[in-house]
Amino acid sequence: LACATVAAERGHKVTLFDRSPSIGGQFNLAKQVPGKEEFYETLRYFTHKLASLPTISLQLATEADASTLAGYDRVVLATGVVPRSLSLPGWDHPKVASYVDVLQRRGAGRGGGGLLR
Repeated sequence: LACATVAAERGHKVTLFDRSPSIGGQFNLAKQVPGKEEFYETLRYFTHKLASLPTISLQLATEADASTLAGYDRVVLATGVVPRSLSLPGWDHPKVASYVDVLQRRGAGRGGGGLLR
């Protein structure tokens, strides 16, 4: 997001593709962690910034591939974050949940309201 806004401010025409229907990737999970509400502000800032720059075209819910990117002079590939899995004994137990499961209230992470300890 920062790269797109800086490039646009420097006079470049920017097309920003995001596979998700909204910007932010892992920020959308992080903002749900108690004490990390500042990520709401980060996303609000970039949403406003992207909208204020007329040389940025935002393509949400669009996965970019080689044919999609063929006509561009330059491509910056920001792949986002893939949650890592652990290879610890018991990691695959049904009562063990990843942070994604907890924050999206799936599986063992349902209820609670805060992070599990």
